[in-house]
Amino acid sequence: MRYLVLVVVILAFNPAEALEPLPGNKFESTYPYGIARYGLDHKTKVTGWRVAKNWFFGRQRGPDSGMTLVWQGKQDQMSFSKDGIRFTRRF
Repeated sequence: MRYLVLVVVILAFNPAEALEPLPGNKFESTYPYGIARYGLDHKTKVTGWRVAKNWFFGRQRGPDSGMTLVWQGKQDQMSFSKDGIRFTRRF
């Protein structure tokens, strides 16, 4: 429940915009209300919003499926979901 409240507060104070995808990220398709499908790496896809330069919110497909907030760096990725925090580093 706390996670849901946190997400609602974040979205309330930072309204989602349909931002352009980051260069190098696979931008697969778009949906109404600014929702898009982003391929972040070879195992992770997020269907939702790009809420900031490196932040994505939506349903994650991959090893840890479900609603998530994802930070994507050049070599790092951090996911916040109902299951906890996941940190991934690519070599």
